[in-house]
Amino acid sequence: MFRAICLFLLFTCAAGAQEPKMIKTKLLTFALGSLPENFKAFYKSGEEIRPFSASQGSLGIPVDYIGPTAFVLRESAEAFTPPKDGKPMPPPLAFVNFPPNVDNVLVIATAKNEKVRLMAYDISTKELANGDYKFFNFSHSTLSLIFDSQNFVMTPGTHRMVRDSKWHSEIKAFPIKIATVDANNKAKKVYSSLWEHYPVSRSLMFLFDGNRPGQTITFRTLTVDIAPEEQPAQ
Repeated sequence: MFRAICLFLLFTCAAGAQEPKMIKTKLLTFALGSLPENFKAFYKSGEEIRPFSASQGSLGIPVDYIGPTAFVLRESAEAFTPPKDGKPMPPPLAFVNFPPNVDNVLVIATAKNEKVRLMAYDISTKELANGDYKFFNFSHSTLSLIFDSQNFVMTPGTHRMVRDSKWHSEIKAFPIKIATVDANNKAKKVYSSLWEHYPVSRSLMFLFDGNRPGQTITFRTLTVDIAPEEQPAQ
């Protein structure tokens, strides 16, 4: 009897372990460089199968994603149907594991040997208060930034929270300046403009390598507006 109970518990645990962990999040996409010509892929969210797209010119529009943390691309909508003869599913075109407990995920697609590789990054806004920013340096350069009263340096592959108490109360315009920093610690300005700031917004700032001649760095933004009743306490 004891042995039967143990076998039942082992079977139950094994069955539970096979169930994929499901998440609900917002999905954004971006392409580092050009993807293979005529590349076409699909992914599944809930019961819906959608086309996957990623552009090196702009961030994708945030869309809802409901599914396992293992994000899979297949060559067609039909490829998500299990074979009737009991054979295993064919290998996907690409896949990546999403970080757990995120409310926004950035999926970056890049081409390698005519195939596509995916990378997933946690770009959650839940840790941002109104008026706050989070910078991500996806470029290959060390960058020096001036953002209103904040001066900071970001090495490739890093992220940084940027906040100031003055940003929580007023609409304003302030300078944003970006310079690359070489191995000799010499800075070269590559971007300068004015940034329109709104205290009821949280913003994610993505820095990428430029994608056209003469453009060293480009950046994209995702801004999330907060309704007055949702604003975090100061």
